[in-house]
Amino acid sequence: MEKHINYQTKTGLRITYVQKPQFQRSYCGIGCKYGSAHLFYIRNQKEMVLPAGLAHFLEHKLFAMPDGSDAFSGFTAINATANAYTTTDKTLYFFTTTDRIWDPLSLLLNMYFTPHFTEEAVEHEKDIICSEIKMYEDKADAAIVQKLMEALYPDDSLSCPIAGTKQSVLKTTAEDLNNAYETFYHPQNSHLVIVSKEDPKPIFDQIERLMDSFCFFSIDFQKKQTVLSDHVIDSVTIHGKTSQTQAWVALRMDSARTVPLFCHLMIGILDCLFSPLAAFYQKLSKQKAFLADIDYTVVTQEETAYLILSAITNHPKDFIKQVTEKIKTVQIEDLDEQILDLYLKHLKAKQISQLDSIENLGDEILSLALEEIDYFAEQKQIALLKTEDFKPYLSYLHEASIVQAISYKKS
Repeated sequence: MEKHINYQTKTGLRITYVQKPQFQRSYCGIGCKYGSAHLFYIRNQKEMVLPAGLAHFLEHKLFAMPDGSDAFSGFTAINATANAYTTTDKTLYFFTTTDRIWDPLSLLLNMYFTPHFTEEAVEHEKDIICSEIKMYEDKADAAIVQKLMEALYPDDSLSCPIAGTKQSVLKTTAEDLNNAYETFYHPQNSHLVIVSKEDPKPIFDQIERLMDSFCFFSIDFQKKQTVLSDHVIDSVTIHGKTSQTQAWVALRMDSARTVPLFCHLMIGILDCLFSPLAAFYQKLSKQKAFLADIDYTVVTQEETAYLILSAITNHPKDFIKQVTEKIKTVQIEDLDEQILDLYLKHLKAKQISQLDSIENLGDEILSLALEEIDYFAEQKQIALLKTEDFKPYLSYLHEASIVQAISYKKS
């Protein structure tokens, strides 16, 4: 197990420091428990509503420094490579460097804790974000997944596009950005992860001094639910989006939201049905029910969990019918011991190999920390997994709400 230290500053910022003496590069990332789905909240006992895509907009503008400089250029000038991204429930900012970490870390914390939003800068950014939205809309699979999310969570903020819509972006103001920043971007709602060969003690001392120089807002806030719907839209048809016809099956599993290791265990079960070694996969293959491998992914959120499965096929309705019937009736007998054993070996090997990639390690620790999950405790749980541990999870498939979708090829 990696040597790591958990530390909390006097201002409340939690830090996870992983010391890797053998690494020549360092990773530093800070994240906020605020994402695109958090559009409704209560601030100082007042109901607040934000435009869709605001968390992503704020991510863009946080790189603008109070002195008028651009933090991206600042990182480059000190030999650091920086980036950021927004998801439905979090926003992350990070850099890697081969030099000593304090200069880019100081820039990261200054950028994160000293916002500078002007109406002029906000107006300038709107064209850039609208172009980004158009780019995603032109990507067939991204557009289809967005349609599936809208069917899984109709009228819920969780299903809003992460970047928002052109209409929501155009009505965004500097005041909106300031309101969201003051509410969510404070030490107690953030987490910092450092992976470096450097001694952590002097770094902690420098962070304490820098954090003392910032001013933080004292705001009472409460996030509102991002999932309020109690049903799904069970069928979606999409025309002219892909070069080949695709069948999609999506499952919503609200009761799985707090289940430890849910994604890992559910992927193992899906491998027993849809990996090339699986009997059901081979049955579908012999019927020529699909033309390429069956793809699937599982995602957990604060209030729900869902999986999305897809395949290229000339017989989408038949493929969907067989897959949904199998999912609803899957039994313990379908859990092939050989497949599960191979999956567990692959999963455990992946956890070990991840330790050799500084970006993957840092990003995983930070992403989980923002979900209140201890990466190192999870690694211990994964190491103890056995094939019989998958059996209790079949019920989540039986009880799931299902969305069926067909994306017909362009004519």
